[in-house]
Amino acid sequence: CGLNDGGFVQRPQQLLRLPPAEFGNPIDLAAGHGFAATVLNNGALIAWGAVPGADSSTLGQAPTRMHLPQSISGTSRARFVACGRDHVVVVSQDGTCAGWGSNSHGQLAQPPSTRVCADLVPLGAFRGVPITNVVCGGASTLLLSVHGRVLGVGDASHGQLGHGSAETAVYRPVSMRLPEAAKVRSMACGVAHSLVLCETGELLGFGGCGPGQQPVACSARTIKLNHNLSAIGAGGSRSFALTEAGMVVIWGEGFSQPVALDEVFRTGVHIRSASLGSDGSLLAVSFASNVYEWRNPALDQRPCVVEHFAENGIRINNAVAGR
Repeated sequence: CGLNDGGFVQRPQQLLRLPPAEFGNPIDLAAGHGFAATVLNNGALIAWGAVPGADSSTLGQAPTRMHLPQSISGTSRARFVACGRDHVVVVSQDGTCAGWGSNSHGQLAQPPSTRVCADLVPLGAFRGVPITNVVCGGASTLLLSVHGRVLGVGDASHGQLGHGSAETAVYRPVSMRLPEAAKVRSMACGVAHSLVLCETGELLGFGGCGPGQQPVACSARTIKLNHNLSAIGAGGSRSFALTEAGMVVIWGEGFSQPVALDEVFRTGVHIRSASLGSDGSLLAVSFASNVYEWRNPALDQRPCVVEHFAENGIRINNAVAGR
């Protein structure tokens, strides 16, 4: 649900039922500015919406609008997909990565002369470095290597790539400076900040990521939330963490300190996954397959229920908000 060519869709709509035997089942999902992409368990990559860069030679041209999900040629063994505002990066099962869309800040690791990639192109700068995961910010990309290094390209104007410098565009991969022996569990990117959750439970932030929204932080800052964390996320100028108990803690723009969104938690609802949109709104899925939305959690910490999917026999594992 959300904005489409015809306006705001208030109730969820089924896009397309993919026959599992023929097409596979979704295993990863991501959304950008007006578009979305999913990876199926057979390795196919599917996209729909205002797909960036498709059939375009300049950033000024309108993106192709895919009103129904379509298979993206160029990859048949996809494993993970991530979306920025105007770019997409996919990691294949063999650890190689490719992408398409905007390269305005180097977020696709292409040379400065390449402003946009109309088709899926290999991220050649990462050749020989097997990648195990990827996350995208507004105009940045972070990739986790099989050796545990976090590599970044794209917008680093607030220090969000964590390589010790603030630059408007990074076209070649740089290594995030993490504490010695740190093992990365997961990563997240907003527009001007990034987060890393370590296996020890330590949460690190780069860029404008703290409660006070420090504008530039090129080195790691420890973010203390006093909870055991299972997942993290970022969108716009906000961040969230999901606790092992199933509660969401949020901070960033509009918050003077981290706040636990415990309105539903106190009623016995436990959250299994969550996602922040570029506007700071938050989507969350409970273990009971209900989807909750906080349109502006800084002003109103009471969520609205998007849909009681379980009552209709539909099981929801994940939901993502657009960039």
